[in-house]
Amino acid sequence: MCLNTKVKSNTNLSVRIYILQGLILLFHCVSCLNSYSVEEKITTLPINPTKLLLHSKNVVRIEYTIDNLPVSNDQILNILKEHTVIKLGSRFSRNGIKLSINSLYSLNQFSQINVYTKDTQEGVEVQFELENVMHLQTIRITGVDSDELRKAIRDIIRLEPGGMYLPTIAKRDESSIMEVCADNGYFNCKVEIIPDTDTGILTYQMDLGSPTIVSKFHIQGNSVVFSEYLKGIAGEFIGELYRKSDVDDAILQIQDFYKEKYYPNCDIVADFNHLTGLLTINIVEGTQLLLEFVDENGKQIFFDFTIGDFLKQIGIISGESEKDILRNQIITYLNSETLWSQTVKSHFEAKGYDNTTVEWEKLTNSPLHIKFTVAKGQRYIVKDIIIEGNFAFSEQELLREMDTKPYHIATQLFRRHIFTQNALNEDLERLRILYQKAGYPKASIRIQQLDKQKIKNREFGEVSIHLIVFEDRKEVINRCVFSGNNVLDTSILLNALPSKPPQPNAPLILKSYQNAILKVYQDHGYMDVAIVNPPNTQYIDKMITPVFQVDGNFSEMLDSGLIPNEIREEFQKHLLTLSDDTGIATSIGDEWSIQDINGNPRYTLIQEEAVLSVFEHGVVHFEINEGHQIGFGEILFAGDTGVRQLVLNREVAHLQGTLFTPDKLSKAIQNLNSTGVFEPGIRTERRLKPDIGGNTYQNIQSDSEGFLSTQPMYQDVLIRLQKRKPGAYGASIGYSSSDGPRGTISLSHVNLLQRNNRFRLRGRWGTRGYLYDTTLTEPWLLGRTSGSLQFLGRQLEEDDGVRALQGSFTLSRRLYESHRFNFEYSYRGLKDTSETTSGINPSTTVSSLRFLWRQDNRMPPINPKSGMLNEVTVEYAGGFLGGKSSFIKTIADFRYHRLLNDRGFVLAPAMRFGITTGLQEEDQDSELISFERFWAGGSTTVRGYEERGLGPVDSTGKHRGNIQFIFNTELRFPIFAPFDGVLFFDSGNVWDTYKDVRFEWLPSSVGVGLRIDIGPFIGGIDYAVPLITVPNVPIRTFYIRVGTPY
Repeated sequence: MCLNTKVKSNTNLSVRIYILQGLILLFHCVSCLNSYSVEEKITTLPINPTKLLLHSKNVVRIEYTIDNLPVSNDQILNILKEHTVIKLGSRFSRNGIKLSINSLYSLNQFSQINVYTKDTQEGVEVQFELENVMHLQTIRITGVDSDELRKAIRDIIRLEPGGMYLPTIAKRDESSIMEVCADNGYFNCKVEIIPDTDTGILTYQMDLGSPTIVSKFHIQGNSVVFSEYLKGIAGEFIGELYRKSDVDDAILQIQDFYKEKYYPNCDIVADFNHLTGLLTINIVEGTQLLLEFVDENGKQIFFDFTIGDFLKQIGIISGESEKDILRNQIITYLNSETLWSQTVKSHFEAKGYDNTTVEWEKLTNSPLHIKFTVAKGQRYIVKDIIIEGNFAFSEQELLREMDTKPYHIATQLFRRHIFTQNALNEDLERLRILYQKAGYPKASIRIQQLDKQKIKNREFGEVSIHLIVFEDRKEVINRCVFSGNNVLDTSILLNALPSKPPQPNAPLILKSYQNAILKVYQDHGYMDVAIVNPPNTQYIDKMITPVFQVDGNFSEMLDSGLIPNEIREEFQKHLLTLSDDTGIATSIGDEWSIQDINGNPRYTLIQEEAVLSVFEHGVVHFEINEGHQIGFGEILFAGDTGVRQLVLNREVAHLQGTLFTPDKLSKAIQNLNSTGVFEPGIRTERRLKPDIGGNTYQNIQSDSEGFLSTQPMYQDVLIRLQKRKPGAYGASIGYSSSDGPRGTISLSHVNLLQRNNRFRLRGRWGTRGYLYDTTLTEPWLLGRTSGSLQFLGRQLEEDDGVRALQGSFTLSRRLYESHRFNFEYSYRGLKDTSETTSGINPSTTVSSLRFLWRQDNRMPPINPKSGMLNEVTVEYAGGFLGGKSSFIKTIADFRYHRLLNDRGFVLAPAMRFGITTGLQEEDQDSELISFERFWAGGSTTVRGYEERGLGPVDSTGKHRGNIQFIFNTELRFPIFAPFDGVLFFDSGNVWDTYKDVRFEWLPSSVGVGLRIDIGPFIGGIDYAVPLITVPNVPIRTFYIRVGTPY
């Protein structure tokens, strides 16, 4: 757009001068319109130029005003002067004014810039009148009740908190909002944009008007399928609010249906008349495509229905059938008949068929029926693989990296034994990467020979593979040097490297070095640090310039294989490594090579007439552009958050004014995610903090090592998030051999009063009793320590008839990434309602404090493959807390998961230990609260024995003890998705006292299991064989479960 200025002049001009200057102004505006982008958002007042004599005078005065007030702040004044192209004492020019306006606009601080000039006898006085831009703090959308519509509107608004308010962009947003409203059935909506310059709040006031209802629904253009049937697929529209997204979903459903009927080019377009309420779906069906694949004998290659198709229909496996894959490939080239044969041929060759031939013919044109006759050819298994030229790796090490392996009957179920060229090519690339990681970037592996032999009366032939390796010379990183590092010392950067030289020159090593360098800078607030030189120039095989030179001629000593002391001293002086026993490896003319213990060149010595030059090998050079140190400015939020501002602020308020580091920002995002209020995928943007009139923060301090700048550049952070539905309900059923069948229903809310207060109501019923509980949680009760209040009732076990009512209060604090500490007080009343309570106190109360420490970094959380769980619980009941029962209970639970190989084998050992003392009341041996004691035996402790059947028998006839030890270990391995196999060993028992513990074989068992893993559902069956016979304890071998045993 044209940048115009307005000029005041006290000089009277003739009519001709006005006309001439008017033509010049018109010409200038046209040229400006052609040269400036239409995206320019700012407008200014027009300029009326003075007479041409102004251009021959100098500028004698420049003044600035912001919002009609003179600029008196020296810092702001200096910034304005710095961005003003025209200077005091310089020749006045219109181009200088224009460039000054552009430069001042680049500060992103002003919405309007007016320039006035005054001609005086001394020269030209220039005044810049600047209007501050409105910086948006909050964007509000009012008049919209639907959360979904409000989110759709917010997503298309281009203005953002932290940015500038630009009326032209707001006007475009208004048009976009009306389109979104129309897509959601509101065709008569009105939008009023209300900016509040004092608060920075921009409001989009919506008047949606009356919604448009679909009154008629027609489908036309379909000839193969009845309209009523297609309406059933599309769903009901009549009487519903028009929503374009629903119509688009219906179109996709119809298109999928036509694809299933082999109409690949079906075109469907919807039209809606909001005045009449008529929705019309227009269908152009296209031509049906029928494909037939037969072998050279005319037999069908693909069957219409297989076991795989059945498993896909019931959802056990996913993916397309082989015939569907081929059909989709041919559809891609439907208009290129010459590619049909090659497409089919490539498909079969990828499955290992050699010399496949394909012929096709059109049987009919409508429908388009194509018959492919395929002579698949011979398939081969790998007889042997010969590798030559390999010195760095043995043949066995190379074969271990390859999927293509010689056929062996013992491994045919687990390895690829059918030879395919694609698999071999992938193996060659895998070997190249292996050599690259070891420091052989120029290594190459090629196929010397493929010897294919057909074997009579056998389905598969045999192929012998001969590979040739050209390793070339190994490249080693001996030293790292840095340039451009003014803030951080070289020693700090070297200490940050994850692995110290010497290391092989491998891309992964270089990448790890770069990441370490960037991270150490970012940890000190230099977020825009960059490695300037590209990776392919970082490694220097031999330095161009010598690392040092020594005067003298040392040829005689070097020829004898000795390194003179003068040279050794220079190595020490320049901090270069040179061991005492290092000798001369080779001598070529006037050059000598010093090599490391593996024969890799380390230094080259070149003797000139009177000077010896030493050149270093294997140097990595990182050229660093440090950038500016960054601090956190304001933290702004965009999106429909659904919570009060204090909920957002308390998660990020500690950042403002501190050093900007990725870890701090990541931690804040984790805190926001942990609230459970927002959808996944929270995004952040950095924005430059305004220098003019911006806040200054004083709480960034230089650390003891003096790394930090005293004047960081502050940047605001915009966090984009979207609320999720706060309420949820759920229902589940399950079964295990220990608890029998059970069912659970739950209701929860994670954002009560828009303060992130959480509420849960849950009920569970089953053969082992019932449980209902109500929990209310305040996540910020004491800083980041959450508080929970819970009331629950439960029947502990069906067989003992104990009923419990409990109230508890818990403080919980996450200490580190995976560590949590809980402190809980609870009071529970217990009553035995069974008929076998004679002689036993029928009721008791327990008042207790419980401390829990938990570390859990298992991944994934369901059916973990790696990580560990450590949990220790100490509970103190009675004593000064009151209650009829008193005891101290300690429980330790340790679980470990380790992925053994890339085939998915997981080793999962676990150990549980518990001890409780002081259970009995002083006046009698009450065992009413037997649930506080430990048990063993069954599907979650020691399989192979009766559920809760191990250990001593108490007076109620239950097997309970005061000391527990359980050890489990499982080897889990995949069979084929979604089925896994398990080998397990269990051992453990419970005892009454320490004296009862014997150093003898514990009840133990071994067994196998089968698991099915479908997303969040894990079920299975176990078969256990006891190794130790325990008197009077029945044996149980089969277990059916939902979930894992531990």
